[in-house]
Amino acid sequence: MRTPILIFILVSILLNSCDKGLSPEMAEPKVGFSGTINFLGDWDKSINQTLVVLFKTPLLSKDDFNVFNLKYVSDTIPSGS
Repeated sequence: MRTPILIFILVSILLNSCDKGLSPEMAEPKVGFSGTINFLGDWDKSINQTLVVLFKTPLLSKDDFNVFNLKYVSDTIPSGS
């Protein structure tokens, strides 16, 4: 009578302690993009800063290049990075 109770207790402990085993913790998803921008020719000395700019709608004419069409403007990208 004592053996079945002991087996039941051991199996219960084993099942409760083996929840997820050695599964890794979920990593935070990375949001964004990365890459390299290569410019051809010499860098113009009058350029003070470089930004990444996203527009809400495509630039089909020079009139689309306006502040109301801006969706995102990045922080300044350091030169040489």
